[in-house]
Amino acid sequence: PRFAESSTTKGGLELASADEPSSSAGDEGNKESDQKREGSSSINVPISSVYAALDVALDTAVRSNDRNLLWNALYVGLKLESRFPSYAKVMMEPLVKTVLLRLVKEAIAAREVSRSNGGTDRSPPRDPVTYTGSNTREVEWPPPVVMCLSLLSRWTLDLGDTKKQFLQVLWNLVDKCQDYRVLREIIRIVSEWVVIDEASNVTEVLATKEKIQFLLKMTMFEKLASPEGDIVLRSYLDLVLCLFNGTYEGGTPGQPSGLASKLEKAFIVGLQCRFPDLREEFFRLFEKEAGVTALDRLTFSLAKHGWEPPAESFWITHGVELLLGTCSATPTSLRCGRTLFKLIQVTDEEANSNAPSGLGGFNEYLRRKNHPEELLLFLRRVVNQDELSARHLWLQLFPVIWCSLKDDEKKAKIEAALFKCLSKDHHGAKPTLILQTLLRGLLAIPVEKAPEVPLPLLVFLSKGWNTSHLCIELIERSLRSQRSLDGSKEREDAIDTLAMLYHHLNERDMYFGSWLSIAKAPQTKKALLVEQRGQIEEAQDQYFECLSKGLTDQGDDIPSREKHLWEERWIHCAKALGQWDVLAEFSRTVVHGELLHECLWRIPEWSALKELLAKQPIEDGPQLKIYQGFIHLQENKADTCEQVVRQGVEKALDSWNKICSFPPTQACLPVIHQFQGFVELQESIRLLAELNACMKGDSSSEKSVENIRHILAIWKERLPNRWEEPLIWSNILRWRNHMNSVIVNMLQGLREDNGREFAQTLLALGAKEAAWNTNTLSRVSRKHGMSPLAIENTQKTYTFHTMDVEEYFRKTVETSKAFLNRANSTNYSMQAGLNIINGCNLESFSVGQKAKLFAIKGDFYRRMGYFEDANQAYSRALATAGDSGSSWLAWFLHCDRVQQENGGDTGWTESAMNCLFMAIRFGNRKARHLLGRALYLLAMDGKRRPMPEIPDGEGSAPAEKRVCGVFDVFLDLIPVWVWLPWISQLIGALSRTEASRARAILVRISQHYPQAIFFPLRAFLEERRSIDKPSKNLTGEVIHANRPPVKPYPPSLSQQISPQNTQTALNQATVALNAVRQRAASAAAQVSVAHQALQGFTAGTNQFNQARASLERHETLAAQAQRALQEHTEKFQQAQAKHHQQQERQGGAAADVDVKSVLFAQQSHRVVATNPYEHGDVVMAWLAKSNCPIYVDLERFAAEMSSKMKPHPEEQLLGLTNALLHQSFRLPIHASMEAAPSLRSALEEVSKMCFGTNRGDPSSPPPLPLPTTAPTGLPPSQPLVPRVAASVADLKEDFEAELAPQTAKDFPKSIAEFIVRLRRWKGIFQRRVEAMQRVQNLESISRHLVEIRNSDLELFGQYLDIDSEPSSELLLRIQCISSDVQIIRRPVGAGRKLEVICSDGSRHFFLFETSVNAASQRTEERTVQLIRLLNMAFVKNVGSHQRRLCVEVPTMIPTGQHTRLVSDNSLSISTSELLESFLARRGQTIEDPLLKFRKQCVEETSNSANLSTTQDASSSGSREGASRRPVFDGICRDIPDTILRDWLVSLFLDPSVLFVARHRLARSFAVSSMVVYLLAIGSRRPHNMFISYTTGQVIHAHWRPTIQPRTGFFENEEPVPFRLSRNWTCLMDFPGLRGVMIGSMMAALEAFQADPYLLESQFLAVMRDELMSWSSTKDGAKQLSASGAAMAPPRGVEGDAFETRLIESVKRVMTRATNPVSTDDDSDPIVQKIEDLVHLAESPSLLCQMDPSWHPWF
Repeated sequence: PRFAESSTTKGGLELASADEPSSSAGDEGNKESDQKREGSSSINVPISSVYAALDVALDTAVRSNDRNLLWNALYVGLKLESRFPSYAKVMMEPLVKTVLLRLVKEAIAAREVSRSNGGTDRSPPRDPVTYTGSNTREVEWPPPVVMCLSLLSRWTLDLGDTKKQFLQVLWNLVDKCQDYRVLREIIRIVSEWVVIDEASNVTEVLATKEKIQFLLKMTMFEKLASPEGDIVLRSYLDLVLCLFNGTYEGGTPGQPSGLASKLEKAFIVGLQCRFPDLREEFFRLFEKEAGVTALDRLTFSLAKHGWEPPAESFWITHGVELLLGTCSATPTSLRCGRTLFKLIQVTDEEANSNAPSGLGGFNEYLRRKNHPEELLLFLRRVVNQDELSARHLWLQLFPVIWCSLKDDEKKAKIEAALFKCLSKDHHGAKPTLILQTLLRGLLAIPVEKAPEVPLPLLVFLSKGWNTSHLCIELIERSLRSQRSLDGSKEREDAIDTLAMLYHHLNERDMYFGSWLSIAKAPQTKKALLVEQRGQIEEAQDQYFECLSKGLTDQGDDIPSREKHLWEERWIHCAKALGQWDVLAEFSRTVVHGELLHECLWRIPEWSALKELLAKQPIEDGPQLKIYQGFIHLQENKADTCEQVVRQGVEKALDSWNKICSFPPTQACLPVIHQFQGFVELQESIRLLAELNACMKGDSSSEKSVENIRHILAIWKERLPNRWEEPLIWSNILRWRNHMNSVIVNMLQGLREDNGREFAQTLLALGAKEAAWNTNTLSRVSRKHGMSPLAIENTQKTYTFHTMDVEEYFRKTVETSKAFLNRANSTNYSMQAGLNIINGCNLESFSVGQKAKLFAIKGDFYRRMGYFEDANQAYSRALATAGDSGSSWLAWFLHCDRVQQENGGDTGWTESAMNCLFMAIRFGNRKARHLLGRALYLLAMDGKRRPMPEIPDGEGSAPAEKRVCGVFDVFLDLIPVWVWLPWISQLIGALSRTEASRARAILVRISQHYPQAIFFPLRAFLEERRSIDKPSKNLTGEVIHANRPPVKPYPPSLSQQISPQNTQTALNQATVALNAVRQRAASAAAQVSVAHQALQGFTAGTNQFNQARASLERHETLAAQAQRALQEHTEKFQQAQAKHHQQQERQGGAAADVDVKSVLFAQQSHRVVATNPYEHGDVVMAWLAKSNCPIYVDLERFAAEMSSKMKPHPEEQLLGLTNALLHQSFRLPIHASMEAAPSLRSALEEVSKMCFGTNRGDPSSPPPLPLPTTAPTGLPPSQPLVPRVAASVADLKEDFEAELAPQTAKDFPKSIAEFIVRLRRWKGIFQRRVEAMQRVQNLESISRHLVEIRNSDLELFGQYLDIDSEPSSELLLRIQCISSDVQIIRRPVGAGRKLEVICSDGSRHFFLFETSVNAASQRTEERTVQLIRLLNMAFVKNVGSHQRRLCVEVPTMIPTGQHTRLVSDNSLSISTSELLESFLARRGQTIEDPLLKFRKQCVEETSNSANLSTTQDASSSGSREGASRRPVFDGICRDIPDTILRDWLVSLFLDPSVLFVARHRLARSFAVSSMVVYLLAIGSRRPHNMFISYTTGQVIHAHWRPTIQPRTGFFENEEPVPFRLSRNWTCLMDFPGLRGVMIGSMMAALEAFQADPYLLESQFLAVMRDELMSWSSTKDGAKQLSASGAAMAPPRGVEGDAFETRLIESVKRVMTRATNPVSTDDDSDPIVQKIEDLVHLAESPSLLCQMDPSWHPWF
């Protein structure tokens, strides 16, 4: 056969007999000499002697280890076999037993050596036997093993018993040999046995089964990766191809051999081999079997998966190749990698007649080249080399084929083959990739033509192969297509399956959302919502009630799956509450084996668990291995446990591969916890080994003890996340407690049985750790709101009789706090917690611990209403330990509550402020967050009576004992950085009575953190300059003041005076003075606290006497501190005088005293400011003096940005036109409505600002040139009236004639005409703006910004989220600004985006915005600050932190009165852009739906008015409301609700990533909606909402709370509480809406209610400034005047009406945040409130009432 001919090589038998190393000329001479020798020998030498000598020589050579002798012997044997077969036959058997086995061992050993050396070449070194002929060419001879195989293969049938041994040798060589020559010889031998025997009637050497085994074994040649390996593989594939096409000797061409049906695996190796010519040969055979049409080939591809061999590879590749072979004449786009090919649609015979004509340029190219098959051949080769390309092509071809089929029977045929393929248990070596490709192919089919995948099949597929998200997407798509079937059994079954998949993925919110949509019983929905909220104990009661009703007749109409849900969730709640005894009894009753296993190890009952594992083992998985490891450790079988752990880790890895996805999801957590369980087992094995070593009592015992301590220390450091469920903590800590018990019991046993003595610290080793674990578990349970579980843990988990003092203190604290925080606590519960503290022996505790217990005792009294007892408890706590920050904070809360109940009593207010500042001084974190409350109390104190001024420098004396006096005392005692989050409020306070205190704080901030205060202070000065009209500018004087000349030392004094000495002495005196001053202030504060404590006790009691003694002691210390302060003040003055004398000697003192010296000299005590600008100017002057280079750089940067980054006039006009259009659409809809006066006045301002339009008076002055930015602090010299820019000068005349109310002759009278004209001018401006460049070069804008390199300027906004002292080394600094400045154009205006590159290489984007309304910018900045404070509440709350709730807000840095920098997310898109792009594809603009809505509403209103006889206002309003709904429904039919979803699906092609993105988006949307409702933020139009590509967060713009002009309260009067329109509802779908969104909103509401006092304090501080800003407007002043309030004086002293309105506004906000709705039934108020809000937000009847610019249909 052809294969035998091609496979004959130099190493074969023919080479050994024919290709001898001699020239052609010498061959004849050799033959003649041989004949002569034969003749002579036959005459002279007996043949028997020759044979005898030959036998001896061959036997010697065979037994020798000399490879040359062996090779010669085998060569002679081959010659003898060819001439004397009978002689060679005799030596076959010893040759197998002696020579072949030794050679095979050497060949295999050579492979092992090659592996150990890291070699990959399968070809060993050349055999040493070589020969050089007369032509000097080196000839390589076959190795001995090849010669031996060749010799034995001819006599295989005569080997007898050694035949089996010979075949086994061949099998081992195929598996392990490295020499390609040996492998080729084996292929030649097997080909003779297979092919020749197939074509002849000779006796077969191999049976049919053996032939197949040998041929399949050789498929491993595919792994050979070398040129020699390619030769071996090609020889093998030639043999396989001969068998399949019948081209072997004696075969029939085209008729495969009988063995072919068993060689599918070998055929697949040929299909995917790396030889193009051979692959084409195999593919032709494959193509013949597959059929002709696309239907046949697709069915064949799916059915071929039934073969096991194709399943071992990515057989989708072969299916794609088959489908490409049926290409016909219809073009379609197929994406293969990064190349876009225009291919032809794969169709069957039915679709060919409908193929469209005209194939464009691509088909013309094919006809011109006339070789379209070359492209297909190229694609097939690409598919074979790249699995990703094959996957992409399948996802393109499969939907096309499916949609082209018209016959349902053919679709059913493919569907059956596909479902059968998917239902296989085994999917080969790449099951995940194959199954994901098939399921994505189903998703690529349009929903109206997609087949319905059986739900059980999807459940089966979701359990492995990482296909859960694909299955979920298939079910959700099916449900979206069945919206009209709500309530049907099919839909409920699908949702039930969906809930099952969500449960498998550990997505709790989605699971609850699915069940809430199909639950029948109201009690089920209630229980699910309560559990989702986190109230586990209440939810368990609800489920138990449902189970009780289910056992009666009341539950007959409830589906069985819902009853099963009750049981499942009741079990989960019982686990969470640690009710393992109850669960064990329940599992024994209902025979729940898996649950019983879990209960037995937690109780624990090890013997029962061991017996249960033997009788009823659970599924063989990681959890079973963990249980087995527990049992083996109980029996001290460490070796067996290690084996179990290794097996368990392998099974856990297998589970991880089945569910792991990117990005990781909640489904990965259970497997991660299992891995942690195996880590605990491994360390427990080590611990047990060290204990066993310790029991021996040898010299290694001490080392073993140290190792035990090390392991226990590691356990303390490696803990779960503190936000993990208590059940996860219990899994780990309970097992560790068991191991601690083992340690204690073994050590106690050694001491009692063997009499060995151990140190007490060693005996307490395990007990102390057990107590620590118990207290930690109790703390976690309490933090998660499970106070009963925390109490139970502290009382029952610890089993030892004694406890360490430190841990006993922790236990007391945790138990008492659990009683204190218990939900719905009664006086009985409070008294029980109080009794725990009263029953403690305080003598064993430290001073700090005693103070902590006294403070908790005071908390109990305060909660119970015993204020006098609470005051005494707090006083005693601080008398015990005055440095306890938490005790100071608790006392502050008590004092503040008392002063609120007493109507703002001044004494209690002073005490509260004192306690708060002491808590901050001693580092209490929560107290720092309450600084807003301190600012509010300071403002209230300023209202009662004027505040005295205080100096800005050091050494100020405190004011009288009021709130301001407390401020004065603690001004230098608390860190400066704690005020950084409140800079905005401090700057705002410069306009009110507390300005001097705020200025003092700001001065200190300006000295330490100048870049944190510069920009907001600069904006404040610009705003106040035009109001206060200052007469002087201290900052400018400081910067421009002349520096005094410095004279050199006289030569005679150069050696006598050292300039460093006096300066060093002055510095030392300053430091000492500051330290003594702080001690004196602290002593004075202690006296005040002691005096306050004395007032809380009854005279004559022991406590009163102790408090009086404490007061006297503190007064003594305060007097000593005052004397020390006086002494150090004198020393400081002396050092200062010496320093000034030295400066005078040096000539450095100035003769005159200017403004600078008066302000900044150490002798100055006060700078009097008369208005807010002067206060701010003093702060800026301090900043310029202390940090002059920084001030200059910052001022230059701000000036450059303000002057060089302004938008073009066209951009400004376009933004203003858009704003006017939105305002027009917001007006009421009437047919004859005239343009509102507000629109006319707005247009007057626009025309005046942009075109310089006057009011038609010829005497009016002409427009002035464009102004330049004046230096900070200097008043403008002329009115800022801009001239007309050259770029819009050509539009001036037309604009004034059409839209300028001052000059227009035919100004639109109706609002409809006004809108039409505005749209026309918008188009004009938009065309001009679009013609401008989108990117500008920074060098052409500002040379100064280009020169910023490695500067000291810090990145903007780093101080906004400060919660600890900022480190200068960690702050990012601006390295440079990118040279490209992008122009960002949005409906509200245009801005310039800067890319700032920082010192760490990070890149940050900021958008420079300008606005004509500075008040709106300040409103947004205050709102963003408030949202940042709310984000802190989300971080601290368990439910919100678990869901990672956070409102993403931008960083806003005001750089001037009308300018600011806003951090910009470069990878985000506004929802209005998505709507606009959708309408653009339809040839519409975004205003078209608005005009249609307005027009149709006018028509509907007119029609209804014609039918009505009354024309009063009320009937007109009702007609307008009734006319909106049908118009709204009509526009909803035009605009689909899938725009957002389709965009998200196109953005995230991977269903796993899409699932995570939708989940994050739903959570972000929920928490932002809750904040929008809470702060009464309206106008959530599409252009105000953005979606981030990277984080999936919803980003809002224009955070502006709504203040009602009629009331002055923060209330939003829009019909809906927040935006939840159709597209958002469709995007989240019902699991996301009912599950994720409602769950996240409940968690946000829980976070608000966790600490209402803190929330209210922050609201008062921030909203005060906002309401003050509103009160300065026309509406605000009018409303305050109507309420009886006087106009505010210049210093901003507010009236009582203002304070009343502020408190009422905050109260209403707090009502929305903390006070749930009242319900008539027993529903949860919080749950009911959230459901009501969601119902209102998505109600179509309310959405249609929104103004058209809100786009309620989107």
